[in-house]
Amino acid sequence: MTVLETVLVGCHLRGRAGWLRSALRTPAQRREERGLRDRALEIVGAVGLEDRAGANVTSLPYGEQRLVEVARALATAPRLLLLDEPGAGLDAAEQHRLAALVCRVRASGVAILLVDHHIDFVLDVADDVVVLCHGERLAEGRPETIRRDPAVMAAYLGEDAA
Repeated sequence: MTVLETVLVGCHLRGRAGWLRSALRTPAQRREERGLRDRALEIVGAVGLEDRAGANVTSLPYGEQRLVEVARALATAPRLLLLDEPGAGLDAAEQHRLAALVCRVRASGVAILLVDHHIDFVLDVADDVVVLCHGERLAEGRPETIRRDPAVMAAYLGEDAA
């Protein structure tokens, strides 16, 4: 599937045409489909992949595949977006691009629950952070507080908690 088709799948969750209107290709269904396609193109552009809209998703670099995943999720018009390890396997430049996208999504009014082991990535995008270590809450607070927490530094940043 192409980038556009993948995002369009998410848009269809908000569509109203049932199977009968879709099968008959009614004028109302065709109008809705054009609207959904326009919305998908808008989202593809918002994540910075407009020049890749016709590309097969599997042919994209891994970091861009992650952006497509986020775009498909955004196509459902969520109020809350859960991102589980979105930074896994990304290099620093890809993480930076994803962080910028997460910040734009948050600024648009979508609440985000982010779970990730890349603490610098989390601290760069989060408003509030809960740090877990072996299933127990280690620290909680604003990113600037978490960055200075000795227990967090020892557990995640490899620094002495002295």
